[in-house]
Amino acid sequence: MSLYRLTHVPVKLSAGPVIPKGSVICVDSWHIHNSPQLWGNPEVFDPLRFYKLREQPGHESKHQFSSLGSDSPGWGDGPQACPGRQFAGNTLKIVLSHLLMNYDIRLAPGQSKPKRHSLPNGAMQPDLGARIIIRDSKKL
Repeated sequence: MSLYRLTHVPVKLSAGPVIPKGSVICVDSWHIHNSPQLWGNPEVFDPLRFYKLREQPGHESKHQFSSLGSDSPGWGDGPQACPGRQFAGNTLKIVLSHLLMNYDIRLAPGQSKPKRHSLPNGAMQPDLGARIIIRDSKKL
């Protein structure tokens, strides 16, 4: 779930229902990210998925990590979109690049692929018991 909001007044939706004051509303981002109507084979890991989408004419600047839109609710949208999303994206790219270029990272002996756990709010939590080995690749 993402984009949590608390209603301060009753809100009448265009479809008819009224959301009472004090209600918490949010977006079901899991189903957006896993929708076969939006993404081809969403259950299959494709590290080039968004690169391929950007190769389509007219989509060269869409499908970026910090893009906004109804298909990517993580950063908000409209006037309430996260103003620091590009900075966050660039920072993550720098950190990941540094780690991949300078360190050898692998699972500890006997460890299998870590499991993810669902939290009550729909978010995912990494396996806190997972063990990895990180070594400076220049000292190997």
